[in-house]
Amino acid sequence: MQDLQFYGIERRNNIMSRETYNYKRTAITTARDLCYSDEVVMQIRNAKTENEISRIMRDARLKEV
Repeated sequence: MQDLQFYGIERRNNIMSRETYNYKRTAITTARDLCYSDEVVMQIRNAKTENEISRIMRDARLKEV
């Protein structure tokens, strides 16, 4: 349960698949490891699809370069 609080996300049945949930958790961890802003982490938390998460990560990467 503490793990869910750390990521600030919650998997609910019929809302997101297990794969999407895990992808979101991995993306949040990666964003923190790469020292992306808190704004990027919040955008990932609020994302609903894997495509949206990928776009956020790509935009953050391009902004950091």
